[in-house]
Amino acid sequence: MNGFGQAEHWVGDKFLPKRGPGRPLSDRPKQQVTLRLDADVIEHFRATGPGWQTRINAALRECLEPSVRRGDGKHAGGLPR
Repeated sequence: MNGFGQAEHWVGDKFLPKRGPGRPLSDRPKQQVTLRLDADVIEHFRATGPGWQTRINAALRECLEPSVRRGDGKHAGGLPR
């Protein structure tokens, strides 16, 4: 250990306790990727406000076959070419 402990967090005269470990682990964790999209596509989704990346994910998911969208893994192929 480096000799430093968890810092106390005070806002004014109120003590803020240490936060928990964060959100629970997902059964299907997201993967970080680098993806090049047209500027107007990014502008469109960003203009919709916070959560725009989640909405891009939802739009891409709609392109998948119904069984893949359900997550049951029973599909006969990939994305249309």
